[in-house]
Amino acid sequence: MSESLKGQHAGEASADERIRLSIPVGMLLENCRSGGFSDDEIAEMLNARDYSKLPERVREPEMEFAERFATAEEMGEDWERALYEGYTFKFLHVGALRRLLHFRHGLAVERDYVQDELDLRGVPLTEEEAEELQATIVRQWAVEPEQGEGAKPGTYRVGLKFRG
Repeated sequence: MSESLKGQHAGEASADERIRLSIPVGMLLENCRSGGFSDDEIAEMLNARDYSKLPERVREPEMEFAERFATAEEMGEDWERALYEGYTFKFLHVGALRRLLHFRHGLAVERDYVQDELDLRGVPLTEEEAEELQATIVRQWAVEPEQGEGAKPGTYRVGLKFRG
């Protein structure tokens, strides 16, 4: 893996300093961002509990926004700081990883990349996108440039860090 993927993204907290979010809360933020809203607009809507603009623009309009926001409050997760400074997931299973790729980049398994058990292969990302993805999923997943015969430039393998 390139040294740049191991380091922190410029201007953001390191992985150890980032807020840790649960899957429901992280997916809420990612879905809101998928609609092209700025962090300020998202914070304003969530703080006002006004979810009316979200369904018409986000990738998953049927998401229960109010329920997910209530989860963030009940769990005491600092979603607003996470929104502005970055975050990592407390835990992230492969299905949630696929959703994250869908929300952030509009990518879908089988159409844009393949899943081989717990590895996602051929994920098309820029180096910057790969770095940010790594910073978000650093606790248990590794993002590495695809290697080997047939590997296309600009594609990545995302796999579990620790295997028994």
